[in-house]
Amino acid sequence: MQTALLVLDLIAQSTPFGPVPTPAPTVAPLPGEDDVSRRTLYLIALAVLIAVVALGYFITRDARRSLPRGERVAIDAERPIPDLQADQRERRARDKKQRTKAKAARRARRHNR
Repeated sequence: MQTALLVLDLIAQSTPFGPVPTPAPTVAPLPGEDDVSRRTLYLIALAVLIAVVALGYFITRDARRSLPRGERVAIDAERPIPDLQADQRERRARDKKQRTKAKAARRARRHNR
């Protein structure tokens, strides 16, 4: 009879419909116990600042290495790079002047027919 009760007891414990075990009570932390000190926060802020400065330095260094040789030499010599917008303005003005001359030449050819 005792073996039958033991078997029933084991079966009852292994079924999913058995009693739900109660969780262990949690202990609430006391105020001020988990606070992070200012020194730790300053160290974390310093580490983040150093990481950002290092990333900026390495990105800048890599960007300079990937420049074409002429631009790299200009930066190293601290000479200004030619103004690309001024070159574009000059090219557009030159093209406009050529178009004006071509139109005048077409008008002259039509007039002389």
